[in-house]
Amino acid sequence: MESSDQQPTNQSQKPKYQTHLRPKILCVDDELDNLDALERLFRPHFTVLRASSGSDAIKLLESHQDEISVIITDQRMPQMTGVQLLSFCLQKYPDIIRILLTGYTDVQSNVDAVNSGQIYRYLTKPWDPVDLTTTCQRAAERYYLQLELKQKNMELQKALTELQTLDKAKNQFMILINHELKTPLTSILSFTDLLKETRLDEEQEICVNRVKRSAERLQALINDSLIVVSQETNTLKIKKSKTLVSDLIPKINAELEQSLRSKNQKIDFQLASVFTLADVPMIQQVLSRLVHNACKFGKENSK
Repeated sequence: MESSDQQPTNQSQKPKYQTHLRPKILCVDDELDNLDALERLFRPHFTVLRASSGSDAIKLLESHQDEISVIITDQRMPQMTGVQLLSFCLQKYPDIIRILLTGYTDVQSNVDAVNSGQIYRYLTKPWDPVDLTTTCQRAAERYYLQLELKQKNMELQKALTELQTLDKAKNQFMILINHELKTPLTSILSFTDLLKETRLDEEQEICVNRVKRSAERLQALINDSLIVVSQETNTLKIKKSKTLVSDLIPKINAELEQSLRSKNQKIDFQLASVFTLADVPMIQQVLSRLVHNACKFGKENSK
């Protein structure tokens, strides 16, 4: 067994894949003259490894498994045939591109060989040097394309894992908002309502009203966040019901009323009295946001 690392004499004939490392090809044949001929043929384009039997080829595969891009083997060899060697290679080193040299002219035998070893191509003896060289160069290109594809798939898998982690984080965020934030907020609103039922002086009533408005604003922000996260995680449920379009007018909260008064603005809803199917709270929320923006960015004394 020998290897050849001589560089090609004609640099202009380098194929595209030689922008990578110089590809290695393993030639297997029990006829030494054939091995010499193959080595001379491939030397300008490949680093050539030689083996005179299937067992020798397996040893080379084990020591160069991450380096060999193409294996080309004769079919008729003692102890182990070329198909048996390529079948072994398929199971143990599936990325290596497999080529079979055969003297058989029986088409069915060649088809069986292709199916058994899942080879890239089989070529008959005596081979055509140009065809054989071109075939092996294309096989090496395919090997490097497979490596690039595998790398891209790994990157995609990593990105998918990151997205799944993000989705999980969003779900945890929803749980946090639903329980850890809404629970104490409910208590604040409840006790604020209880305080309003008691006797309060003017200053206390102002403070309680401000607490209630702030709590209601926080509640609205929490509900908005839940809707956004639900939409992004495809868990948002739309509950449609038959309703009058004119009944979709949103409630004007105290904060919006104050903004309208400060800018002397007026709201004019012109909604037809016809029935439609809609998620009423969702539509009211959308209209409420539109009115809020119109008030915030609209001119004073506008309608």
